[in-house]
Amino acid sequence: MTDDVKRSFIDGDGSDITPEEANRRLAQIKENGISASTSGMHEYSHYSFADACNTARPKKYLIAGHVQASALHMTYGEPASGKTFLVIDKAATIACEEISTWQGRHVNHGQVVYFAGEASEGVKIRCAGWATERGINPDNVKMTIFDEVFNLDDENDTEHQLEDTISNIEVYAPNPVYVVIDTLHAFMNGDENQAKDTKAFLAVCRKLIQKFGCAVELIHHVGVSNDAKGRARGSSSWRGAMDIETLVQNESSDDSSITCRITQRKHKDGKKCRPFTVRMNEVVLPDMFDEEGNPVTTLVPEKQETIIYLRNDSQPQPQTPRLTPKELFARKTYKEAAIRHGRISLEGNTGASFIDVGLEQWREVCYELSTADNERKKCDEIGRASCRERV
Repeated sequence: MTDDVKRSFIDGDGSDITPEEANRRLAQIKENGISASTSGMHEYSHYSFADACNTARPKKYLIAGHVQASALHMTYGEPASGKTFLVIDKAATIACEEISTWQGRHVNHGQVVYFAGEASEGVKIRCAGWATERGINPDNVKMTIFDEVFNLDDENDTEHQLEDTISNIEVYAPNPVYVVIDTLHAFMNGDENQAKDTKAFLAVCRKLIQKFGCAVELIHHVGVSNDAKGRARGSSSWRGAMDIETLVQNESSDDSSITCRITQRKHKDGKKCRPFTVRMNEVVLPDMFDEEGNPVTTLVPEKQETIIYLRNDSQPQPQTPRLTPKELFARKTYKEAAIRHGRISLEGNTGASFIDVGLEQWREVCYELSTADNERKKCDEIGRASCRERV
């Protein structure tokens, strides 16, 4: 059978076919001893429903609930919100086997890659501050920082092709588990507002995930308008592609610290973690001074063994049920009867306790306070009710 005949058998009349049909024809060819490579047909990666059920596994995390392994993440916020301090804290914790938890959450460790696209010198100071505050030897933190800025999605940049990026990672930071791109805008050639350009950049991120099995974290900014403060800037395609999306907001600040509110806005494969706060304290770097002789300082997130969660404003809060007019009248009259006839007992070992008023005493007050026939009807209903009810 010639190649043309085989291709004709697979492609039919040359019209497009579905993957299912292609696989069916491929299987038929294999039964006849003809391989897919011989037929010129690409064999799709596929599995059955039963295979899906039998091989399903729970998602793995680098930081429980917050950094999912082999997933795409975005942390975003306004300028000076503390987002970079937070991500460096996560990255360094993942890269340091001496620290077992991040803000009370279990950590799985590994090599980290950090693409510093903005203020590389500032990143150095923040790393030094983190090691000082945590009391960690910097040599024990497996994090490699690339400070050369380029466009990850620019196919025409011959000096910075994706293949070269992968090769540099393989040489200087083999087998990374966490790759941070700080910031998305610094490494993007296209327009972040256009879905087409967004798709091209996301394709690069997915290739990094596929190559290394790592999590990729994008640091980004929120929109400018008031109604865009709670979402990432640019195309809605960003949000659609993320596995976990985290908003960082500066709640308060003073001369030596800031308090940030951390809110998970999306968690595709799990339950969103409840909002919590992180205080970032000023740290003085030892033996480092600026041109005026002042000590150099930076901020480092305060380490917490247990996360202090906040009320989730996005969840409906339980409302206290409103009392009906009948219930309001019953409460009013019972209170009055208790004032007139109730007694305090000092007997026993439980301390002072209130002795209930009798039903007749309660009904007496009801009739006295009633002003119309309908109120008297309420008194009768109270009389028929259980006197165990408390108002």
